[in-house]
Amino acid sequence: MENRFTAKDFFLFLSLGAVLVLLVLMMFQYNHMDDRFASLKSEVEEYRTDIDHLGRTLRSINQRAIEYAVSVGAGEDTVAAGDIFDREHAPAFRYLLEAHDRPDFATGDTLRLSFTSRVEKVSPFTSVTANASEVQRWVQEPLAIRDPRTLEWTGLIAQDWNDDPIMEPLIDEETGEQKIDEETGEPRYSYTYEFQLRRDVHFSDGEPLTAHDVKFTYNFVMDDRIAADRSRASYRRIDHVEVLDSHTIRFRYDRPYFRAFENIAGMLVLPEHYYGQFLESREKAEEYNDSTGHLVGTGPYVLDGQADWNPGRAIILNRNRRYWGVAPGPDRIEYEVFNEDTTRRTAFENGELDLYGAQPIELERLKERYGDTKQFFRYLPPTAGYSYIGWKQYEYRNGRPHEPTVFADKRVRQAMTYLIDRERIRRRVYRGMAIVADGPFHPALAQHNPEISPREHDLEKATELLLEAGCSYEGRRLFTPDGERFRFALTIPAGSETWGAIGNELQQSFNEVGISMEIESLHFDVLVERLESRDFDAITLGWTSGFEIDILQMFHSTRVFSEDAEGEEKGENFVAYRSEELDELIDRARRTMDEDERMKIWHEAHRVLYEDQPYTFLFRRESLLFVDERIENVEIMTDPETGESLERLNLGSAGTPLEWYVPRDRQRYGN
Repeated sequence: MENRFTAKDFFLFLSLGAVLVLLVLMMFQYNHMDDRFASLKSEVEEYRTDIDHLGRTLRSINQRAIEYAVSVGAGEDTVAAGDIFDREHAPAFRYLLEAHDRPDFATGDTLRLSFTSRVEKVSPFTSVTANASEVQRWVQEPLAIRDPRTLEWTGLIAQDWNDDPIMEPLIDEETGEQKIDEETGEPRYSYTYEFQLRRDVHFSDGEPLTAHDVKFTYNFVMDDRIAADRSRASYRRIDHVEVLDSHTIRFRYDRPYFRAFENIAGMLVLPEHYYGQFLESREKAEEYNDSTGHLVGTGPYVLDGQADWNPGRAIILNRNRRYWGVAPGPDRIEYEVFNEDTTRRTAFENGELDLYGAQPIELERLKERYGDTKQFFRYLPPTAGYSYIGWKQYEYRNGRPHEPTVFADKRVRQAMTYLIDRERIRRRVYRGMAIVADGPFHPALAQHNPEISPREHDLEKATELLLEAGCSYEGRRLFTPDGERFRFALTIPAGSETWGAIGNELQQSFNEVGISMEIESLHFDVLVERLESRDFDAITLGWTSGFEIDILQMFHSTRVFSEDAEGEEKGENFVAYRSEELDELIDRARRTMDEDERMKIWHEAHRVLYEDQPYTFLFRRESLLFVDERIENVEIMTDPETGESLERLNLGSAGTPLEWYVPRDRQRYGN
């Protein structure tokens, strides 16, 4: 049969051709739309940057308008609050503003961090862990912070204050005469600090911050119904707090206290309109004490689900879109808990974490594995905390020290220190990336007694001290003065390769003189419970540090009581150490305002602690930090005048604004 090309076939091919042309046109159009979307996205980012710069300019103009209005006599309550954070009027943000000026600066993305132990609560003032404090400082802000490079105080919520306290005689109302200090026999004075607050600060819910919120924060902490024992101890010497006007507040101490200004300036301010409900009754106060969330403030981030947050949920901090200050780069900060070093390291390698604090024992292996794909920083901050072994000196009954333990004799405690070859541990476990500690004060700072250095390993001296204390031998086994086998359990954090290695070293050292040591490895939350109930023989932990620390909570005899001791001053002298000499030195140092004289007293306190060894002070460890390569502006800070390294990283978790950011083309997470 003959094939013919009919009209029907012509129209069929014509239709197919038309469809093909339409498909080609559609593909071209889609490509064009993709290009257009990319172009629009770029334009939006440019507009976003322009709006950010415009906002800063408008806020600067607004600040000058406010200052002019106040200067010509306008009542401050008639002046509208403005968002002010230009360079001149917000020095706390100077380094973050420098980051904003970088050509690749961008907001967005998520900073993924980790904790090695679970955070049980983040409710202000009732949570006492360093992890909780880190979370709180993203959400709440203090009156002032230290410049991270110069360490000078710079205003955050406060914009001005008197640097030196105003001294006035304390007058007895009945006699009209100046009061006399019963301890020293000297005339008593009050010491007053006055702060002027910024007029532009508001909380994350939009309510303005005033001096009344600052006074409320003090009242909240000092209310005995609130379980804020540690914080209350810091503010107990404040005699009077007075609101002079809506943005001026005055704090008066009835006795000198060397950390008076630092404690006031570092107070994280609570909004009265939110937290006031918890002071309405004892039941509401107990509700707050039992709470785990309730974190509201003026900071750059807000806690996701803050009122309902509990330890079973992730810690997610979202950008505070109403933030009064300079916006940090990340839109979100997330914390995940890893109890094991291995799982935390795996998460970092899989891109699930942005920071990994390495242990010295694994450093060389990791540097070889990561090569140039990760940023690496090694430094020993001058405020590096210390690890220790605390020797419990008394068994507790009803929250009070009762029966002495073998560690109640300081000769035994000294012997335990002599038995530990800390230099060997520093080499083997820390690979030389730590310094041996000899007390609570950093050797690079003025509080440290320069005449003191760590005890060296001395097996003969240790044996001599143990025998002097009444211990005895049967064969190779050592017995206590009570005739009991000298054995104890050392409680250590679980999941730490470093502490596992140190535990093995300690077992070998103590075994050399016939002491039997068991290792009790506990997850951190259980370990803390044991610590608070004083249910341990010896325990290893660490304290954070500062440029000048107050050691009253850890070593003063008034702070030995546990949580069960009703009517007593509760503290963190977990080992039940008592020394009248040290008590007197601590009390005297705390009321000495002259820095040179105070340092002499601290040196004497250091000598007493060195002699008594309530702890075996172990190490101050270098920070070994790997950072994801997409994060920009991570650096070890330098002195602005000399250019020398300050051995501090510019991570804003200590209360300073976060300077890190992720350039737009490297961002991984959409928020």
